[in-house]
Amino acid sequence: MSSNEPGALAILQRREKKLSALLDVAKAMSAQRDLFGLIQLVVKEAAAVVAADRGTVWLLDRERSELFTYVAEGMEGRELRIPMTAGIVGVVAGSDARSRSPTPTQTPASTATPT
Repeated sequence: MSSNEPGALAILQRREKKLSALLDVAKAMSAQRDLFGLIQLVVKEAAAVVAADRGTVWLLDRERSELFTYVAEGMEGRELRIPMTAGIVGVVAGSDARSRSPTPTQTPASTATPT
């Protein structure tokens, strides 16, 4: 990439910001003793890197066939449980696929009812 290209500086600045976020997470992983705190940091930095307005880590409870989270931004300290088949996260968990939607509340899976 030539430094004379339009937008080259902006591209390099975005890359530098993403790499800096990764470095911050790597440093925290070596220093953080609280798993919950570390996961919160990873979610916050990952959301920033992909320009998301929020992020959530979902865990699978196979015995109950549920997905649960403690780490949804804005829900610190509260547990949220949903059936494994509910919503976008259920579709992704059930298919082992990835999902990214600019309008997640307007996708059919966001209003899917549990089966």
